[in-house]
Amino acid sequence: MCFSLQRRVGSATALRYSLGALCLLSVTACSTIPPAAPQLSEQLSAQLDSLEQQHQRLAVLFFQTKRQQIDDFVQQQWLPQFAASYFQDPAVASLWQQVVASPNPQDRLRFIQLTGPKLQLEIDQKRQRLLAPLAMLEREYLSQLQTQYQQTRAINHSLTAFLQSASDVDANRQRYLRKLGVAPLDLELYLTQADTAVADLLQNATSAQQQAEHIEAYIKQLQNLLNSLKKSGDNTGAGQHPAD
Repeated sequence: MCFSLQRRVGSATALRYSLGALCLLSVTACSTIPPAAPQLSEQLSAQLDSLEQQHQRLAVLFFQTKRQQIDDFVQQQWLPQFAASYFQDPAVASLWQQVVASPNPQDRLRFIQLTGPKLQLEIDQKRQRLLAPLAMLEREYLSQLQTQYQQTRAINHSLTAFLQSASDVDANRQRYLRKLGVAPLDLELYLTQADTAVADLLQNATSAQQQAEHIEAYIKQLQNLLNSLKKSGDNTGAGQHPAD
């Protein structure tokens, strides 16, 4: 799925910049419009609409998968570590031993009522802390994606006279971009690095300290990606890429 999404990002970005290059290099010929150009422009516009919708669905699916992986991490890795640390607290351990030794079932119920809400609050807070940067990255990514497609449509509308066959698009794109020194914003790189950040977080930690370090590294990497993506959006066409 990630490979398919990356190919769609590359296709849309390449189309936008190849059309832009054609416009800059051919502006003196804008007075002559081939008869078939308007029809071709409409067809391309419809294809862009379909491509954008599919691209957005794939991006949303990608982030949904990452959120599910974060939930799994909280339940399967973080929670056991937290519970072990929680019950090692002398006060909690002493109270638990009293509950275990007590023949009264009500003591166990009171212990659950006392500790349960606190444990659930800790779980909810940790989950929110891990999901928040991912949600911000998703919003910024989808916003940048929409902007790129809007720019592509604008270029398409102004290049009715210079539409070319699909077989020529890729070769011309490379040639014109080299001439102009234009480097498109590679949005797919942000998904790749977000995927890597989540994968690193999901690695089994050997201790609570190592797990905490993994969590902090994940949050820092997502924040760096978000900042880089915002900066790249402000400098579209400058060839900015995610920080390593």
